[in-house]
Amino acid sequence: MNILMVGCEYTGTSTLAVEISRWVERVVGGVIHGGLSFHDHFKGVEAGHIGTEGPKELSEEDLKDYLSWSDKHRQSYKHYLMTYHTQETFLKVDPHHLMIGMHFDDEIFGLRYLGYDEGGKPGFFRLMSIHAESKIMEYGPDTILILLKASPEVIRQRMRDNPHPHPMLKDEDVEDVLAQFEDLYQKSNVGVLGRRFILDTSNATVEETMAEFAENIKSRLSKTDQLRVMTRQNILATIDS
Repeated sequence: MNILMVGCEYTGTSTLAVEISRWVERVVGGVIHGGLSFHDHFKGVEAGHIGTEGPKELSEEDLKDYLSWSDKHRQSYKHYLMTYHTQETFLKVDPHHLMIGMHFDDEIFGLRYLGYDEGGKPGFFRLMSIHAESKIMEYGPDTILILLKASPEVIRQRMRDNPHPHPMLKDEDVEDVLAQFEDLYQKSNVGVLGRRFILDTSNATVEETMAEFAENIKSRLSKTDQLRVMTRQNILATIDS
């Protein structure tokens, strides 16, 4: 199962990704990426490969090193990661991939907050996104695109109540950034043939959002993943009996 989940900061992408990882192991079977539950590389501070137990804190030394990178260094590294995560040898080797942000974060946050440079070519990041999506659709055509959204009021409340350690989103930008994510979601070629849906986390608990995810994902699974689900349930039924 290939999932690309995107959304503005504070919509809950990382929180939900942990729960989806657990759901995949429980319902579909097989760990994601050989035990690495999902790929969360594209925020301001990279979370990396996160397990089903949730993100682990970076050491003070590693964090200091990461934050000391120049804008140019960080941009080059993120573009390497995006290229790596859209290759045939990546998308076809393991049965499950859950990728967070990817080119959406690159195009929106990179230009707005991380000092990325288009190299004198306006629209360069739009072309990067189009290229990344062409590779995803070539090597992972069954990829499901999920957009997480929340109301501006809820986003701002979460920013006040539970601020991220190294946030990018600014209060005055909330509406614009939410609109950008929705615009790129509508423009995206990933999941364009019905393999996409939106989850609004404004007034839903994590459990309620996961229930909505589980219901929406059913009709969007590839035949291979449908077979995995059936096999997994038969195995569990046999064990229980």
